[in-house]
Amino acid sequence: MKIKDAAVAAEELDDALTYYRDVHPDFAEALFNEVIRAKKLIVQFPYAWKNYGGGLYGFIVRRYPYTIVYRVSDDAIWVLAYAHHKRRQGYWRARMPQRSSS
Repeated sequence: MKIKDAAVAAEELDDALTYYRDVHPDFAEALFNEVIRAKKLIVQFPYAWKNYGGGLYGFIVRRYPYTIVYRVSDDAIWVLAYAHHKRRQGYWRARMPQRSSS
């Protein structure tokens, strides 16, 4: 199964990498490597991490204040947010596609 970033999540990751690159390039590289490691684990064990309900899961990135928030669909795992731990909790819930009630 493939893992894909929603556009808004990709922007969050880019912002985080830019911030850490400005602090020190090694920090940005380390964050990027941790995200790659996390994504591999998510693909391997998609239902093993924090269950937020409603089909949403979260993986806490090691050594950084971020949680990768994702949902599993039939054909892919979609990253909805790289949520910084200082942001309002659950702000990413609005990114969850609405299911029709037919």
